[in-house]
Amino acid sequence: MATRPALTTSRYRPRASPAGTRSVMRYFAAVPVRAFIVGDVKVQPGPKPTVATVIFETRYSIRDALGTPATGRTRTEWDLVRRSDGLKIVRTNWITYPDAIPAP
Repeated sequence: MATRPALTTSRYRPRASPAGTRSVMRYFAAVPVRAFIVGDVKVQPGPKPTVATVIFETRYSIRDALGTPATGRTRTEWDLVRRSDGLKIVRTNWITYPDAIPAP
């Protein structure tokens, strides 16, 4: 009988793994210059009484290893629940809006 892995919310927590570490290191090598600015943070009632939804926008400005710049914004939503050991993200959703690239 095949077993099915348990579905848990631990998938929302980053885990230190060799593959994850390599992925982050590749990102830092590929995008050596980066800046992120978090805008206003809004908190509103979530879909359940025990959940709060946090909405915020992040402006980003990055330049890759070849010097190619990119800027834009990302709208992010998190659903949070209070746990005895702190807050936990149980849902995340984001949409990225790159700025228009000026024509040469």
